[in-house]
Amino acid sequence: MQSPNICQTKVLEKTQMQNKCKAVIFDSNILIAIEQKKADVFSMARQLFGERARFGVTRQVLTELQELQGRGKTMQRGVKIALMALRKEKAKVIKVEARNADDSLVEAAGKGYCIATNDKVLRKRIKGFGVAIIYLSKEKLLKIA
Repeated sequence: MQSPNICQTKVLEKTQMQNKCKAVIFDSNILIAIEQKKADVFSMARQLFGERARFGVTRQVLTELQELQGRGKTMQRGVKIALMALRKEKAKVIKVEARNADDSLVEAAGKGYCIATNDKVLRKRIKGFGVAIIYLSKEKLLKIA
């Protein structure tokens, strides 16, 4: 039997990450993109993880969203849309012990949750946990890192 090539191996690795994902946990920057980039990140996540995909957010990310509301009308609208989308999608609040939003996402990754973030530094911190990391590309598509 022939061994799989590099492309087949990458697809297999991504599939394994998707299968072991408890839920997709969103960072504030991806949620704000719903309004700013007109990106339906929840539908795109379902395309990647299937119709039964579950969504969540950490308490620290919710706090960060509330803090962002004070940064002008555009950001205020983005936060409002993000919070409405979280409610509509019945996103669960994931409890983790952390000082801030980024640390909370690292902790969530350590517990087997997939993370959706556009923060490159955060993606590097999470990479070693072996969970799927999703980001929004320039083409407004969610991709798995």
